[in-house]
Amino acid sequence: MLYVTRVLEQVKVERGLPKVIRTDNGPEFAGRTLQTRAAKNGVELRCWRRPKTEPLMRVVPTQN
Repeated sequence: MLYVTRVLEQVKVERGLPKVIRTDNGPEFAGRTLQTRAAKNGVELRCWRRPKTEPLMRVVPTQN
């Protein structure tokens, strides 16, 4: 978590911060430190989550 915040501080100095950071909600992005600094700097954190898929249903034809 601290590594990500350090990198963002470097980016802030060199290029400016982005408006949005899209993450996979991994452990390096889920910490309170990053969330606090992002909110303090006006950066929105968006967590991408893989949509849950419905289990495949097997269709068995019936003989009537």
